[in-house]
Amino acid sequence: SFQVQEDAFAGDVVGTVQVDFSNIYVGDGQGSAYTVGDPEPGMITIDFDILLSLSSGTADVSETLELDINMSNTGPVGGLQFDLTDTPNDVEIIGLSTTPRTTGFTADYNEIDGGVRVVVLGTDNNNIDTGEGNILRVSFQVHDDAFAGDVAIDFSNIYVGSETGSAYLVGNPIPGMITVYPGY
Repeated sequence: SFQVQEDAFAGDVVGTVQVDFSNIYVGDGQGSAYTVGDPEPGMITIDFDILLSLSSGTADVSETLELDINMSNTGPVGGLQFDLTDTPNDVEIIGLSTTPRTTGFTADYNEIDGGVRVVVLGTDNNNIDTGEGNILRVSFQVHDDAFAGDVAIDFSNIYVGSETGSAYLVGNPIPGMITVYPGY
């Protein structure tokens, strides 16, 4: 038997991965070795339980813009937490609201170094049903001194829990983009 670390597939790996075996030792209780032929490679299928994405849009300096956070989930979700960062630091989150998929949930955010931490909790033992679609709407305001160009909005430090709090395997999130135009 062998163990695969949870973060071993932290890249863009989705699908089937071939596992090759070498230097295999098989012995009996007295330490006598058996001859082992060339084993066939094994196959591991990798699929994620959760995929988060953020929509994109365009706004000028001092304007506000709403973007959607979407989630595809294979099981009920009891809560989630993640960080959002903007690069360059040209926008600010000024609001966060739930959607029909997250009715009965509380969503809030706090500023952290370099971005915000978002927490979404079902306050009455509610769950986000299996499926896909918009779970949050985020309001951004473009800074007064933002130059024309693209601002990447990235996810990090993602935790998504089942109705019992067990962590789901989360795939690489799809970042959003705010295009500042015409800019400062």
